[in-house]
Amino acid sequence: EISVDKNSARGGKVNPILIKRFVPINELLFEGLGLRLGDGIKLQGGKFIIFGFSNTELSLQKKFLEFAKECFGLDSIKFHARISVPLRLRDNIKDVEEGISKKLNVPLSKFFKPQVLESRNLTFIDVKISSTLLGFIVKKLSEVTLEIMLSSKEFCAAFLRGVIACEGNIALRRNLKLGEISIGAKDREERDFIRVTLHKLNIIP
Repeated sequence: EISVDKNSARGGKVNPILIKRFVPINELLFEGLGLRLGDGIKLQGGKFIIFGFSNTELSLQKKFLEFAKECFGLDSIKFHARISVPLRLRDNIKDVEEGISKKLNVPLSKFFKPQVLESRNLTFIDVKISSTLLGFIVKKLSEVTLEIMLSSKEFCAAFLRGVIACEGNIALRRNLKLGEISIGAKDREERDFIRVTLHKLNIIP
């Protein structure tokens, strides 16, 4: 049983959450850690002090929630959510929320007030559990399993699947053939680590 930050729910009324005592070491774990590295929600200073994910793709949100469920025992109903919609959808926010709630199995009562952002063309979805302790646990887990991941090509590939799903870009050449794949990472340490992982798969960036 771990604590949840008071500001994580309306009115500050929160309950502790239960997580698994033993985390399975499998491909889903490392793919989830890759998703977290790519689009995990970070707060001031780029720190992971909550456990969450922000993306426009429902399929990736579902994968992150599967990772949370299978690896930590955190059901989707434990998460809070928020959507940020483009201006063209501001009159349909309720319908958008209801659709996302059903597809992700996050109760509508757990949705924070939505945002309308003129600068965006797609709907962004944030799912999160605001727990500094949980954020710390997942961070430490990613550190202590580092050697295990780097010892297995399958685990490295799973990690990169998560990262590339969030941060990968494929160039389209003039002849309409696919070109190089690039991975965006602002942090130098993250770039270096991704490079090491690629080397483990005999891919030289």
